[in-house]
Amino acid sequence: MSHTRTLQIQNRLLKTLLIGTLAIAGWLACGPGNTRAEYETVRTQRLEIIDGAGMVQAVVESGESGAVLMMADQTGTERMGMAVTAQGPGFALADATGMERALLSVTEDGTGLFINDQTGKPRLSAALGKTMGAGVVLVDGAGRTRAGLGLDEARGPSLILADEQGAQLAYLP
Repeated sequence: MSHTRTLQIQNRLLKTLLIGTLAIAGWLACGPGNTRAEYETVRTQRLEIIDGAGMVQAVVESGESGAVLMMADQTGTERMGMAVTAQGPGFALADATGMERALLSVTEDGTGLFINDQTGKPRLSAALGKTMGAGVVLVDGAGRTRAGLGLDEARGPSLILADEQGAQLAYLP
């Protein structure tokens, strides 16, 4: 499974978890028919929160891969997702078309932030790894790395710049 797909699943799990928790808390506070009811525990594997028209606005679910929370906008487009899996937590944000534009993940190996353009292509990546240090990479619309900045404990800082064809313009170790 690709890292992006894993993040998508993680993001959906986290979105679902948050919305479901909020919905359950509200439902428990108000109860059916605005009568006060108190419950110690509500258990389910999937909870859908709907609007007045019956459109799903949020989903909280738990499955083999972990917990997911998904939230949609008023049109039903998935806009935010969170997940917690064995690999770690992840969070994703999507634009009005449902295209994932920002991803954040935390794994055993490190933390990553990925920003995509309006077509879904990765354009900026920032990562902090256990063994590789910190780095930022900028990618052009054609998918070529054009700039990179890194900081490694053993090697120190580095900067690399490339032209449209990927040829190195500058490198500072």
